[in-house]
Amino acid sequence: MPREPLWKEFERSVHQFIAQLDPTTIVRHDQRLPGLLSGALRQVDVWATGSLAGAEITVAFECKRYRRPVAVGTIDEFAGKLQDLGADRGIVYSYSGFTPAAVNRAARAYLPKIQALELPFDAEPYDGPLSSVMPDLSTEPSFYAPVTEDVTAESIRRFLSDGEWIA
Repeated sequence: MPREPLWKEFERSVHQFIAQLDPTTIVRHDQRLPGLLSGALRQVDVWATGSLAGAEITVAFECKRYRRPVAVGTIDEFAGKLQDLGADRGIVYSYSGFTPAAVNRAARAYLPKIQALELPFDAEPYDGPLSSVMPDLSTEPSFYAPVTEDVTAESIRRFLSDGEWIA
């Protein structure tokens, strides 16, 4: 059986990581959902649905395993997808970082908020199984935020409720 493409392994690793943060949240990989505005099916790498204070919260995750940093156009496209799907929040995981314009676009997004997260890999491309490096994200992520913080269940809950990361 041929090996799964690295970008697909990356998506699956993010899916597994998000699913373990909160066992009460429904987390699905590679979803096709109807756009509320367009009426067209939209593909999302990871879709999470959970409850916060009795309200249903949805978060869309995009996983970008590019050779170059993610550009502003990718963030713009994701923002449009989030609005079309009615997602409450969006998070983009990148294997290769983000351009400064992409970071600015994500940081200034509202309705819904977008977080851009660069995984803490070495500069050299990693071609091994991503599941073996994904746990590092829970203790040493690199955020495009004023400070570097750990990804915890509480930081995800806070991001979902008010769009802010807590230390």
